[in-house]
Amino acid sequence: MELQGIVWVATRTPRFGEMRAFVADLLGLESGYEEDGFALFTFANGDTFEVTGPASPVYRDPPLDAHPDGRGPAPMAAFQVDDVDAARAELEAKGVEFIGPVHSDPFSGNRWSHFRAPDGYVYELCRVARLAS
Repeated sequence: MELQGIVWVATRTPRFGEMRAFVADLLGLESGYEEDGFALFTFANGDTFEVTGPASPVYRDPPLDAHPDGRGPAPMAAFQVDDVDAARAELEAKGVEFIGPVHSDPFSGNRWSHFRAPDGYVYELCRVARLAS
């Protein structure tokens, strides 16, 4: 498995409006998609930053939002790999705990799988189709 970079970062916050304005107005990122309590911003290189608030059903996705020690959600990062299934199998063989199945988006061709790291937080392996060779 070769990690190629961090291609996606997400944060969950009860201060959605303030965070959305911070990313758009102060950082200057453009929103590529929005719905209630959810905004997806895109960098010039195509990487994404997701902001999710309480109005979005994603905000309360239990396997992803809680730290086992009760510290709450933290920003989540996605590591780009060539093959999510192979990378997941390699990490599982080394004892890494994965959460749920490998997910696929039929529209974008993206694939991802969440795992818990030793810090207790959730990260993901991701294959962003636009970056795949």
